[in-house]
Amino acid sequence: MKIGLKIKLSLLILGIFFIIGSETLSEDFYKWIDENGIIHFSDSSAGIPPQFRENTLKESFEEQEKEKKKQRKEEKKTEELLLLEALQKEDKPQTFEIPYDPYEGMARRIIIPVTFNESVTAPMVLDTGAPGLIISPELAEELGLMDEDATKLIVNAGGIGGSVPAIRTIIDTVEVGGAKDHFIPTTVVSSISDSFEGLVGMDFMSNYSIRIDPRKHVMVFEEVPQDPNSPGGHDEVWWRTNFTTFGAFRDAWKEYKEKIDRDVGNSIAVSNMTKKLRGFAGDQFKAAEQLYDKLNRYAIQHAVPLSWRKY
Repeated sequence: MKIGLKIKLSLLILGIFFIIGSETLSEDFYKWIDENGIIHFSDSSAGIPPQFRENTLKESFEEQEKEKKKQRKEEKKTEELLLLEALQKEDKPQTFEIPYDPYEGMARRIIIPVTFNESVTAPMVLDTGAPGLIISPELAEELGLMDEDATKLIVNAGGIGGSVPAIRTIIDTVEVGGAKDHFIPTTVVSSISDSFEGLVGMDFMSNYSIRIDPRKHVMVFEEVPQDPNSPGGHDEVWWRTNFTTFGAFRDAWKEYKEKIDRDVGNSIAVSNMTKKLRGFAGDQFKAAEQLYDKLNRYAIQHAVPLSWRKY
């Protein structure tokens, strides 16, 4: 037999096989279960043992395929509904309700429980007039911010009564009833009341709209939609202000340290006080550099434009 004829014959046999297969798939089939629980199939009722014929199910491949398609369609519909619900839930801003203490003696203040670094909770006053976060030395001590190896930068904090010595640092997380913020520049100053441990300012509140229910003594924080032009949840002004502030601290302590170094270099004898000042200035310059570098690393992590980080 020639090769071409063999190929044609093979194709013919293959075509017949597929035709037979497709016809078989469209035919009825029978299914029954024997006394041992084993499932059997047959393409003819004649192949079913008499004792099992009453409990035989007659089905067709076509109907089975239709049922499978229907099931797949329903599963897909369920998946789409679940996905839609998840997207709707994701788009819906989260809301947090926080009870507050409305009185501090005779004064009316909004005092709320605030958790710092996921470890310490303290009563704080919500102050829309304060730009940042202010905490007491006692709270700073409890948070480990006053430890010997902690970064403590000495600054002057200005207020209505003038400027006072303060410590500048950064707290990793601040949480109010589920509402949470990260990387919060913080000022440590002397306690101003026994009823609270500091002030929560606009740095934290800028990512939330706030409602107050004075009857129920409840505050409601609602997330505002994320602004793509606010990396890390902060706008350009926030980034520029903090880079300018921490950069100025660094440069001021560097200049002071260099002045003392020059004075020491020009002196024949160096007093113990001068030595202490020189060491103190060096420590403060190092602390200022560490805070500036921490801010810069946080900015890099959130892809803050380089122009916002210039100082």
